[in-house]
Amino acid sequence: MAIIEIVNQTYLEAAQSSVSFGSIPATYTHLKAHVSAKTDSTSSNHYDAMKVRFNSDATSNWYIFQLYGTGSTLGFSSYVSGNDAFWPPLATSQRPEAESFGVTEILIPDYTSTDKYKSAASTTYNNQTHTGSASGTVYLLMAGGISGTGTGVSDSAISTVSFTPYTGSNFTRGSVFTLYGLKSS
Repeated sequence: MAIIEIVNQTYLEAAQSSVSFGSIPATYTHLKAHVSAKTDSTSSNHYDAMKVRFNSDATSNWYIFQLYGTGSTLGFSSYVSGNDAFWPPLATSQRPEAESFGVTEILIPDYTSTDKYKSAASTTYNNQTHTGSASGTVYLLMAGGISGTGTGVSDSAISTVSFTPYTGSNFTRGSVFTLYGLKSS
């Protein structure tokens, strides 16, 4: 039987430029982050992204596979993200619907392992429309460490996970960040 426990949770009572969970205990098998957030970006398309970084590592290179769907449109892209594990999309405060937040779940398997490069997968829903319709975009992102690039990717155990807006300056009030630990009973 699986055990899922809250490791840490942050609810923003005021705008904040980043959220970090540090000193993550090494007592779980996997980590899962659940984020319901939006940023203060003034982007005209009403969405921003969230940079996710492990262990404050600014030298790693991550390869991203992104699959997304909006209504009947499907898309795929892949890219090297550089310093951040990946950038799940979020809503912005410019949206007419004040209650609209982007929702992302991120699975970080084997976060304590030191014998392999780290990877992560996220699922994101972002209602990018601003007409009140029910359509939106679903994103599936897979991030994996790549080697042979000169800098490599750390195989260190993950002890810190941090989140910052991609184009905005702050996450807005009401954003919620929760980190769960998963393990067998």
